[in-house]
Amino acid sequence: MVRVFKLATPYTPVADETFADIVKTKCEAAEPPVTEEEVALFNWGTKEPKEVVRALVELVGCKKADDEPGKCVLDPALGPPDSKILLPKLWKKEGLAFEQNHELKVKRWLPATAIAITKLDKWFLPADESCDVGYALEGLHARAMRVDMEVYASNYTKATATNDGEFVNYAYADIPDTPILKKPLSADAAERSTPAENSWKGESEAAEGVLKPRDKAKRYINVASSPYTVCLRYYEDDAHKKAMLRMDSFWPRWSGTGGGRAVVDDSLKFKWTLKDCPGGMQGQFQIFDKEDKIVWRQALTAAECGNGEHTHDWTQGRILVTEDKMPYRVQIQVHTPKEEDKGLGLAGMHTESPAVDRSGDWNSRSRS
Repeated sequence: MVRVFKLATPYTPVADETFADIVKTKCEAAEPPVTEEEVALFNWGTKEPKEVVRALVELVGCKKADDEPGKCVLDPALGPPDSKILLPKLWKKEGLAFEQNHELKVKRWLPATAIAITKLDKWFLPADESCDVGYALEGLHARAMRVDMEVYASNYTKATATNDGEFVNYAYADIPDTPILKKPLSADAAERSTPAENSWKGESEAAEGVLKPRDKAKRYINVASSPYTVCLRYYEDDAHKKAMLRMDSFWPRWSGTGGGRAVVDDSLKFKWTLKDCPGGMQGQFQIFDKEDKIVWRQALTAAECGNGEHTHDWTQGRILVTEDKMPYRVQIQVHTPKEEDKGLGLAGMHTESPAVDRSGDWNSRSRS
């Protein structure tokens, strides 16, 4: 049976409450009781567990996420200002005449469009290995169906040579927004699917810059321009085809010796750039350790989801990061809200091209 709800009571969660606790103890009495799914549908237009968890992280604030939304431990300090959950009230109408038609108009929210990277190689050997990418789509096919992948290099430049007698001088210009790869993955992706992409072996298709292919020979990414941002775009039409997410390098560092070693605060800052995105985006960042375990996730502020360059100081990392769990990686996810029918979701994360010595062993960073 589908029930209709009317205006709701805004509720500000208290730190350490779970979503299940709130639904069970704060919703009005009803028979049968109001369910978690009904509250989720009323607030965020979805009852899909992954999408509800996303909403709790980004729109409420979540200290501990769980695959079951009801078990998510909330903390408004990690969400947007004045975050609330709307507790819906059942609509009832007494005294309706029998044997007559009665028209009832209801408004139904649709879920937001979003994309998440579920798998990405930390690094791979260009030309010899493929970069494995997995991703998950959220929301409805009516709002988004196209998926593209773009790759951006760090500190990317173009070099202009000039002769100086017997020598050649080079002038360098930064061109950070030049993609190394532009690859359509699907023109009609299945709704809420979890595809994989493993055909890219590090070939560069850059139109300019130090990784531009020469003549007809293939050119591959290298350690000099690592790490590389893999950006996935999930969208509805050409209005969002140019939306871009590019990330700067993130590598926590330690100073001191022995028991006095401490993480360098400045190394816990991470930076990213958004371009050609619509207004009103929302999102989150996630921090992964070397075992691809999420050690932190938090809502991005409205300003951090807008076009431009952004820096986040992950101060919580001071007590979370350890040298034996390196490398840590950041994933940024931003997307249009549930109110937007022309959906757009972006997700970005790093992969690397490691340096290799002549024996074939890593000579920079351990691959384990």
